[in-house]
Amino acid sequence: MVLGPGIMYSATTIATMILAIAIMITLSPTLTIWVLLPAPFVAVAVGFLAKRFTTFTKNPGGAGDADRKSAGEPSGVRIIRAYAQEEAEIRGFDEPNLEYVSRNIKLIRTWSMFMPSLTAMIGTTFLIVLWQGGHQLLRGRISLGALIAFNGFLAQLVWPMIALGWVTNIFQRGAASMGRLNYILTAQPSIDDRSAKVPANVMPQGEIEFRI
Repeated sequence: MVLGPGIMYSATTIATMILAIAIMITLSPTLTIWVLLPAPFVAVAVGFLAKRFTTFTKNPGGAGDADRKSAGEPSGVRIIRAYAQEEAEIRGFDEPNLEYVSRNIKLIRTWSMFMPSLTAMIGTTFLIVLWQGGHQLLRGRISLGALIAFNGFLAQLVWPMIALGWVTNIFQRGAASMGRLNYILTAQPSIDDRSAKVPANVMPQGEIEFRI
């Protein structure tokens, strides 16, 4: 994700933002400052919500526990019946499932806030353009064509504002993944048997025992 979409969207976002903002500044510096005020809030909101989604995806709660428990119970069903532990096992199976349902509800609640909040913040940006741009147009500080062009360039900035928070989250996940990979790649074995050699004239011997 970092080497693919992360770098690609980062390059696209940076190039688009630099070119669009540069042209917007030439059209109206003060209106550009007004427009860029909500941009950090959009990026922070997207990054925060993306982090919540990633946390749920990486650690879905009771789903793994329920799977492991359901996979292990058939093999030990005789022991469960012998000790009359059916009710206890049912309760133990219900707990991770209820936890999984609870985390899903939290995820759905977060997702239900995502698009309305994002749409509201982006809509606020366009509202600022109409408000401040309309004042400047009435005072003769900006032409109607420049205001329309400014609104078009603002539309080009919507995806970079969203991608900024998403890309930040991707790089955070990539850094955490790289840390785990480095831990494995640099790990030293606790047993070093590189110097252990069997003489050429000695036949290795051993015993294997099977118990049923």
